[in-house]
Formats: sequence, C-alpha cells, structure tokens
Amino acid sequence: MRELSLFKFCPKFKPNQLKICLLLLFLFGGERAFSQIALNVSPPILEVEVTGGGVRNFQIELINGGEEEITVTVDLADFLLSPEGNTELQGKGETSFSLSEWMTTKQDKQIVLKPGEKRKVGFELRVPRGERGARYGVVVFEALPREIPRGKIALGIRTGSLVFLTIPRTEKIGGEIKEISIEESKVTFQNTGNTHLEVEGSLLVKNPEGKVINRLHFPENPSLVLPQGERYFSIPWDKESLLPGKYLLEVRMSARRGRQLINLDRREIEYEVLKGGEKQIGG
Repeated sequence: MRELSLFKFCPKFKPNQLKICLLLLFLFGGERAFSQIALNVSPPILEVEVTGGGVRNFQIELINGGEEEITVTVDLADFLLSPEGNTELQGKGETSFSLSEWMTTKQDKQIVLKPGEKRKVGFELRVPRGERGARYGVVVFEALPREIPRGKIALGIRTGSLVFLTIPRTEKIGGEIKEISIEESKVTFQNTGNTHLEVEGSLLVKNPEGKVINRLHFPENPSLVLPQGERYFSIPWDKESLLPGKYLLEVRMSARRGRQLINLDRREIEYEVLKGGEKQIGG
C-alpha cells in the first residue's frame, strides 16, 4: 500500500473574501476511483473584539455537502501573508501574532457527519491581560470518507475559518514605504503597526515644478497586510511613454479603517529619462 499527500493553498487573499482551500490527497494503490465528498464551513471569516482578560465563545457550522459519510478532524493553526499576497499556513504558535494558542475546542476533535448533516462546533477564546493589538489564527477542518474501500483513491478536503482578533483601544496604526524599484516597477510596503490594514497606494508622476502629469493606482488595491508584514505593489505604467526629461515620482500609501482613509507614508524620488535610455538619479 502506498500513501501520497499533496497540499495546495489558494494563492490569493482578498480583504472581503478571505478563505482557505487547502486540499489533501491520499492515494492508495489499486483501482483509481475518487470518493465524492464536500465540506462547507460557515463563516469562512470571523472578526471579533475582546478586551485583555476577556473570554469569547463562538461557533462554526459544518455542512456535509457530499454523498458519503465523512470524518472531520478539528485543528488549530496560524497563518501569514507573503509579500505577493499568498497565504501561508503556519504551525500553532509559530507566528509573532499567533492566536491559536489562545483558542480551545469545546468538544471532541473528531466529528462524524452523514450526507447533508449540519453540525455546530464550539470554541473558546481567552485573551490574556495586558495584550495589545491584534492576533490571527485558523480553525482547520480536515474531512475524509469515513470508510475508504481497499484499492480506492480517497480525496480529502482541508478547509477552515480565519479568526481575526482585535483588542479594542490598543491598536497602533503605521506603515512605511521600504523601497521603490523603478527597474522592477515595484513598491515594497511594510505594516509597522500591531493590527492588520487594508492598504492602497498610488504613484504620482510630476514635472520638475511639481505639477502632477499622471496618477497611477496600484492594481493590488486594496491589499490586506498583517502586522510587521510586507506587501509588493506593482507600478502599472509604460516607462517608454515618458518623454526625455526630469521627473519627480511620488508614492503615496494609505489604509482604510471603516469610512476613514488614513495616510500612512509618502516618498519621492527623482527620475530622469534620457534619449535612448532611462536613469534614476535620486532616492
């Protein structure tokens, strides 16, 4: 008998559509036939506010949307976002802003669901006193057919709910433009605060007198950036369209908090386009 496991994450997060879709494939030698299973999780995102020393109980609903009885295993983990915006599942307690260590499951970690059955799973979240900012965790559900006939291939599903905790009135908001690379048409931004931000930015092209001749919004707007995390933003411009001469390039980064737009950082560099080429002359 052979066993092969294959993991794959959804490549992108969107601020209003965050979800995990990690697949786990178990392969057993023999006849190639897949079991039809499906597991739906609600809500896919849970945003909570709890003060230091407080306790919050919450529930996540599981629905067996497949044709077979399944066994669901419950686990807790953390996650990061890469500079490209990809999700990276982390082990319990492995991140600086881990939430999984503060969460506990209130029932058995294995659940059996019949086809079409719904079940609510309870959790408890305890925030230690004196903590500040925000924390991030994942409630992971791994589903497999309850019975896997010998010689069959079983496709398992690993999905889950993201939990965003904010400790109210302790948030520190800040951000910094780390680098502007004209050669790579890329801006590197870092969240220097202790809570997540929905960041957006733009590039202003000015003449030497400071008059704006073009404004370009980054295609990644808005992007979720976790505390101390970095995010790459691409500059959607055609450098070849600039006439020879000197320019001022100004990058502006901001974040939305509800209806409020918060200016985070701005940085300006000098840029010169020569005949037959280009040159960055300041930073």
